[in-house]
Amino acid sequence: MQGAWLARLGFVLLGMSVILLAVESRRRWGPWATAVHAAFGALMIATAGFAHRPWTPGEFDHAEDLLHSVAATGIGFAFALGVVAAALWRARWRMLDVIALVASVAVPLGMSAWPEIDGAT
Repeated sequence: MQGAWLARLGFVLLGMSVILLAVESRRRWGPWATAVHAAFGALMIATAGFAHRPWTPGEFDHAEDLLHSVAATGIGFAFALGVVAAALWRARWRMLDVIALVASVAVPLGMSAWPEIDGAT
């Protein structure tokens, strides 16, 4: 896909940023939220490494597509679990925690219901 390099660069930079944020926030987030957010970052980087659509027109690698889908699904679970783990560590929920959880469920469901927005996250 034309311009895919820019999206992939964004995925890699976001993944690296979240890993750094998780390490820097480990005292505030606790060990579980830190680990799950670090996994989110690593999975974001992996998603950039595996193509969902073919690089070259006419070619399609089912294994690479599967790895991309597994990593992308893991991102969603890691994000939601990280938000829950951080809220439990703080022993209180904030409105932003609730909004983040709702978005982490609503966006993937929206991508399933409307395939034309698939990959919008």
